[in-house]
Amino acid sequence: RQHRRQGLATEALKAIVALAASSFAVPALEAETAEDNVPSMATLARLGFEPTGETNEQWSQRRQAHVVYRVYR
Repeated sequence: RQHRRQGLATEALKAIVALAASSFAVPALEAETAEDNVPSMATLARLGFEPTGETNEQWSQRRQAHVVYRVYR
């Protein structure tokens, strides 16, 4: 918890998006986050990811579903 709200996830994801676009010519990236994880949703939105309207219910037992986000590069 001591590392929360310091921008670490934003910086890491920003580097991954840049690397995928420049080195691997990846046309799109997909991410999932729990539907009640508002900070993660905000991080994804800041970096251009948009919700697809899809959910994935197989990944988490504690939370009901994960929301799928996608960004095209």
